[in-house]
Amino acid sequence: MVKSILITGGAGLVGSNFARLAVERGLNVTVLDNCELGKREYLKKLNINFVHSDLLFERNLKSIFLGHELVLHFAAQGNVMQSLEDPISNFNANVTATLNVLQACREAKIENFIFSSTGGALMGNTAPPVNEFSLPDPISPYGASKLASEGYIKAFSKSYGINCTIFRFGNVLGPNCRHKTGVINQFYKKIKNSEALQVFGNVTRDFIFVDDLNNAILNSFQKTTARNQIFHLASGVETPITDIATKVEQFFGRHNSKVEIKPGRLGEVERNFADVKKAKQFLGLRNSKTTIDVVEEVLNYLESDEN
Repeated sequence: MVKSILITGGAGLVGSNFARLAVERGLNVTVLDNCELGKREYLKKLNINFVHSDLLFERNLKSIFLGHELVLHFAAQGNVMQSLEDPISNFNANVTATLNVLQACREAKIENFIFSSTGGALMGNTAPPVNEFSLPDPISPYGASKLASEGYIKAFSKSYGINCTIFRFGNVLGPNCRHKTGVINQFYKKIKNSEALQVFGNVTRDFIFVDDLNNAILNSFQKTTARNQIFHLASGVETPITDIATKVEQFFGRHNSKVEIKPGRLGEVERNFADVKKAKQFLGLRNSKTTIDVVEEVLNYLESDEN
């Protein structure tokens, strides 16, 4: 059983919530984050070891990685629109950083590696539901960066004997998301500014509660059958973004809808949801809350955090 783990990007949404659950399960946790996106305050109540460092510029990652049994590589630059504006920075933050982490694992003789990929941008406009047999077809630099990273991970697994598990995430929702730029945060800011909510195209997404996702990853620690496998972690439910916009308006008591439907944007996937049978069977993935309930929880979090 794994006892000592290192989480890159551990001050982000997924990483900080994972750290909390891991500590609750008695694991020794080290978080590495440059805090460019995530917030160290998310971790302030946790008994962890925090390393403020950057995967692109740290000259001695090996020394940080030594002594850990498992590395969870959650650090990423995940915004599709930002990747369109600056694909080079996105490549460096995602692909180069991943290669640096893999090399550090090799040098520190870490045998177990977990990677947070994406089930949306990676698949592009592949007809949903997507599963582990669907062929990746990215339509954005971000999606391409995750595909390239997956390629390096598989190569390191075969070349250096590192057990690598790839998790392709749906759209993750939960607390510790104040720094995020996703749809809920965008809608929240527009509501607060009395602006219209904008939906670009007939867009759908597969939202998953962060603790459901992280519990499935934690369950993988005990499953040797999860090694060198790919899993989609999502709810398996296709949710129109217009439904999310309506919920946000209702939450704040906006009775005269101001949702504007705009043309779809280049690089953004239109429809996406996943078939999650494999994760349910092997990892006990389950939906503890509905998407709408999680949206309301996130809005309450943003309200309390702001006040």
